[in-house]
Amino acid sequence: MSWNIRGLNGPIKQSGLKSVIMKYKIAVMGILETRIKVENWCELWRKFQLPQWNIAHNYSSSDHGRIWVLYDSTKANVNVIEEHAQFIHYRVIMDNDIFYWTCVYGSYDPSCRMELWRGLLRLGRNISEPRLIQGDFNAVCSNEDRMGGIQVNLEAAIEFQNWILELDLVEVQRSRPKYTW
Repeated sequence: MSWNIRGLNGPIKQSGLKSVIMKYKIAVMGILETRIKVENWCELWRKFQLPQWNIAHNYSSSDHGRIWVLYDSTKANVNVIEEHAQFIHYRVIMDNDIFYWTCVYGSYDPSCRMELWRGLLRLGRNISEPRLIQGDFNAVCSNEDRMGGIQVNLEAAIEFQNWILELDLVEVQRSRPKYTW
């Protein structure tokens, strides 16, 4: 699971996060846009009181707390392969299944997103096992993928579409409403 939480500083978001983990028996979860400063993350993490859980983050690439990955070490073996300002790439073993998971929080800046596409292409070309690329790309394929706001930048949409095609990715079918925020 991944969740763009848009700030994890408040107690309501913190209790909501723990509630979701417990209610849905989450084993591995990406938290995006935490807005937790690097000097505060450890203290906040302790407050969750998840004793068998571990956390990985990308503070060494971004001091804004853009990506946290939480995982239950009794259910999942999670190994970080690469950390980047816009993604963290993992090898995950769960129930004897191995897959690669990339948790993404793409930049708003289109030129920075080009760096994201290049990095994910480089990683994807070396993977033959199942993989999941999940998160908030801050990019869409078409106007139908967004609700309100300004029209989609056609050039940026084509770049995103080309990246999807080049890696031979398919969108996971949803089982809930299209827009969940």
